[in-house]
Amino acid sequence: VITPIVLYNHDMIRFTEGPKYLVDPQSSAFDQRLSFRLQQAAIRAPSLLSTHEDRQQQYDKLIGMTGNTPITRHENRNGTILMKRLSQNPSECHYDLVYLKTLQFLEEQGVIWPTNKNEEHNGQNVELVELTSGSAGISFGFVTNMMGFEGTLFVPEEIPDARVDPMKSFGLNIIRTPPGYVKAASEQLGIYIQQLKADGYTPVKFDRRGNRTLVYEKGDLRVCIVN
Repeated sequence: VITPIVLYNHDMIRFTEGPKYLVDPQSSAFDQRLSFRLQQAAIRAPSLLSTHEDRQQQYDKLIGMTGNTPITRHENRNGTILMKRLSQNPSECHYDLVYLKTLQFLEEQGVIWPTNKNEEHNGQNVELVELTSGSAGISFGFVTNMMGFEGTLFVPEEIPDARVDPMKSFGLNIIRTPPGYVKAASEQLGIYIQQLKADGYTPVKFDRRGNRTLVYEKGDLRVCIVN
């Protein structure tokens, strides 16, 4: 039995324009831990990733930091339990690898690009959209922040601010949805997609290879519903 252990208390890592990271003395223990991990792996500010090779190296480094976490063995009268300590992923959440692999694939397909590459795409900006009830949103915020993307999250109203604040700290735009947990958030996201279509946004076709991301564009904005 593999049981993930996940922590949720997060603050934003603030990049400087160099390889060092600015860590406020008053920042949280998580902030300090993540800053140390990023420096050890030589993770760079997204604004410094000027070439395709730079960005692929950043993805590879972040992926290398993810999943290689300890397994704790616990013995009880029912047998042995192996606990995978995914709390030692970079964002201390178990979705890190999902978003790293997903965004890397979409970027390789030319579907998305970071904000500092907009001019190379006729000034078109990319917004990544997702819904969450907690830990997925924190991982989503971490990956978009590390790779220089803009992101929006649909979050159920009943999710406490203590869970939402970390998502905001990574620079995400938060849209609160009516009570109803993930089902209600999914319904609101569906309404959002229908509104995009009504506003004249058109679907973007790409080689999905099983990826379920929905992409729409109109003028200078491309919206990607990450799935």
